[in-house]
Amino acid sequence: MRRLSTARPRLSRACIEAAGQAIPLEYRLGIPVTDAMVGGNATSLFVDTGAKYGYLREDLLRQFPVVNRVRDFHPSLGEFDTSLHRVELAIGDLRFESEFGRLPPELAKALQFTGVQGILGNDLFRGRRIVLSARRRMMTLGESA
Repeated sequence: MRRLSTARPRLSRACIEAAGQAIPLEYRLGIPVTDAMVGGNATSLFVDTGAKYGYLREDLLRQFPVVNRVRDFHPSLGEFDTSLHRVELAIGDLRFESEFGRLPPELAKALQFTGVQGILGNDLFRGRRIVLSARRRMMTLGESA
């Protein structure tokens, strides 16, 4: 097994050893999905390493304070504005806060058919060592630096 020694992205056919919380992933429509607790609610979230922010259904965001308003981009929607909420969530044994926007109505409607309540963006990955293994269907989250 090779040891992960840098914070830069790395591709490998060999297993990369990583300290941290091992989180199982399942795949829906070819996209990794993880389970999370959002404000006490069990949710399933797409893991989108290309999304700057996470997104949740509006009913899950209501209990969390708005902290900012931003313009974001989605390939099928173009640019859109959204408010960001400071959300408490847990994935495995890790508990943290992250900023989530409200899913645009078009995306919220599309997600209804997948059983997924939101999108986990790359905000989670900042300052952490992360290993995503599609073959093992596993994501390892290290502690924040």
